[in-house]
Amino acid sequence: MSVILLLSKLIRIYIRGSLYLDALRLLLFFSPFLITIFFYGNPNFSMGNNYLVGFIIAIGASSIALLAQYKDFSPYFHKNFYHIVPLHKKRIMISMEISLLLSPLFEELLYRYYFPNNHLIVDSILSSLLFSAVHYLNRLSKSTLKFKDYAILFALGMSWYLSFSVSGSITPAIIGHLIYNLPNALISYLRYRIPNNPKTIQEEM
Repeated sequence: MSVILLLSKLIRIYIRGSLYLDALRLLLFFSPFLITIFFYGNPNFSMGNNYLVGFIIAIGASSIALLAQYKDFSPYFHKNFYHIVPLHKKRIMISMEISLLLSPLFEELLYRYYFPNNHLIVDSILSSLLFSAVHYLNRLSKSTLKFKDYAILFALGMSWYLSFSVSGSITPAIIGHLIYNLPNALISYLRYRIPNNPKTIQEEM
């Protein structure tokens, strides 16, 4: 697992700076996660007996987390706010969208599905600590996240691990993770789209 995280970090740091390098980085970024699949076999996405409980836990935790961060998101609900924040270039927007929409799949496989499953409490704590620590080591998230955000990530990690353990399926955790990422994916798109909206520009002129 440490090899996978190191490779992902090196790819994120050194392969960037142009449209072609970004495309290569996106192609390579998730490739280290395939190492885990190679060694441990293909994941099973079938639903367990308690999959409804798993969905309730995973989606409920994501919803509570988003409500707890409502004040952080609220400025982005106003269209005019996007005229005073830095404009996202198209390649940056695409890169962030792919990362935000694909990371729920690969991260849940790595931190929940393939993580040792010997003791529910101990394993869920270790998995959640690692999940939070990786976001702290990411330069982009480190510059924007506060202690409260890391605490929320830790709680989400615990909840998603619990949903996996209870349901026997990783699918609820992936869906819950995706729901949590959706607001940031929407904001990333709007930061690219709104300032380039001809109607908006015309109104401002």
